Amino acid sequence: MSSPQKKPVPGPFGPLGGLAFQQMQPERMDQDSDEEDQQYKEVSQRLQLQGVQLNSLKNTLDTVIVQLQNQQQQFNMLIELQTIVANLVQHLQEQQPLQQVPPDPSKPPELMVI
Repeated sequence: MSSPQKKPVPGPFGPLGGLAFQQMQPERMDQDSDEEDQQYKEVSQRLQLQGVQLNSLKNTLDTVIVQLQNQQQQFNMLIELQTIVANLVQHLQEQQPLQQVPPDPSKPPELMVI
């Protein structure tokens, strides 16, 4: 019995199907690589911009913190001054009232500079 010879079956890409497909792949890979490079550049630029923005926000926050600390110190000083004035007023009220000399109508009252 003789066995029949098998004929090569053409692939889905025609007689050169395998070769044509292999030649298309590098172009497709190059396109994918170019797109990935472009996406990488865009993401990198966005990250860099966000880094700059974060740095700017950090500097602004640092400035605000310093201003708040200064205001807190000023507030503490005002509270201290208020306490001193209240104590002084109380001390003066406890003293014997001094005889008040009526103001001289010919002189204008003097302004006290604190």
